[in-house]
Amino acid sequence: TSTLRAMGASMGGFRIAFVDLLFLRAERLLREGRVEEVPALYEAIRELDPENAAAADHLAAVYAYDLQGEAPDTAGRLYWWLRAWKLVEEALEGHPDDASLLLRSSDLLLEIAPRDPDLEALVARRVPDPRRVGFERLLASIRVAETLPRRGRIHLLRLAVLLPIEAARRLAEGGDPEPLLALGEEALAIRRETLAEMRLPDPEEGAGTS
Repeated sequence: TSTLRAMGASMGGFRIAFVDLLFLRAERLLREGRVEEVPALYEAIRELDPENAAAADHLAAVYAYDLQGEAPDTAGRLYWWLRAWKLVEEALEGHPDDASLLLRSSDLLLEIAPRDPDLEALVARRVPDPRRVGFERLLASIRVAETLPRRGRIHLLRLAVLLPIEAARRLAEGGDPEPLLALGEEALAIRRETLAEMRLPDPEEGAGTS
């Protein structure tokens, strides 16, 4: 590990090209279904280029979608969820305004955890009111960027589709939806024209994943 970091520091401009090759290799392995080989490549990128936020984002996605999805039980899913969450939180400490990392953080709270009620209950012990935090992270990504690399405007779509559903759920359960609605109002104030141009999917279609 220390050897990789030292090598990255000594490679100069060639480091960028080498890192790009590792990203391409990781994407090919994912397409081939060789998921178990991918984390090592993203870890190598992070050692060669410690400030590379994209490597942390992609590695968290592999933990959250691929490896977590293959876990046989809730304990296994929690393990990979926590790996992804810790990775993203650490990356955000160095890149607090990275819209892709903020969206990935939101994904973990609004998309991954709710798939398994037992997992979401365990997550709530570590992140109080995880769905609210998820929408706050989603709004933070919207503040930073109108369009995201590779993911377009999915952060705007997620908020437009999921926030009203969650606000209605809270109201039906006797909770207070106003804090969530306030987040939606801020997003509308920031990106009103863009949101007006977007076609929202039918509820059955969902808000997309990636």
